Amino acid sequence: MRVHFQVEPVKGQAFGTIAEQLFDEAVDILGDEGRLMAERIRTKRFGRHTGPGLVGGMLKIRSGESRASMGFRLERSEGKAVLTVGAVFGSPLVQQALRTQEYGRVITPKRAQMLAFPPGDAGAPARAGSPFGGMQILTARMFLNQSRALGYAFVRWTPSAIQARRVGSRDFETIFLRRAGVVIPPRRPVYSEFPRLLQNLERRLNALTPTKPLRTWRPGR
Repeated sequence: MRVHFQVEPVKGQAFGTIAEQLFDEAVDILGDEGRLMAERIRTKRFGRHTGPGLVGGMLKIRSGESRASMGFRLERSEGKAVLTVGAVFGSPLVQQALRTQEYGRVITPKRAQMLAFPPGDAGAPARAGSPFGGMQILTARMFLNQSRALGYAFVRWTPSAIQARRVGSRDFETIFLRRAGVVIPPRRPVYSEFPRLLQNLERRLNALTPTKPLRTWRPGR
């Protein structure tokens, strides 16, 4: 997920000289605001906590790759400057995960009949503890293959769950939930901060160029 902001001098005799002079200052402003914005996204939208889901609009850190991917890029060419803020350092896999967090997604199984995933309060063996922050470490198939080595005497399937009973116990634990699909709602960790960036940029650029010799817009995201 990325958002863009572009600046270029307005062409024409009325603004020609002043536009070129102010363009350098405008580029500096873009870089300054881009750095501040990337840092704000990293600190305000990605943070470590132990509660489930979101706390104050903050995403839990698991591997830390999404948080580490946040940054900014300032490209200047052919009289234009484009500021990009977001996951500029992310791998394709991280980009896909962030698009899911940003816009939401319906996840359905690719090969299996149903999805299988640990419930939110699951501990070992399906989820790791610290320092992974509850990241899933076993798939359902891996668990089935290793259940006895993990201390389980019996595994059963129900229409809505995969449950297992430990050696010496009569009680079944829900290890995985089974669902036909999962709806992930949009959480907007990046785009929710974009209005602040736009407001700050426009305020600073308007103060720099009250006669409007620079043209600004958002090309896309």
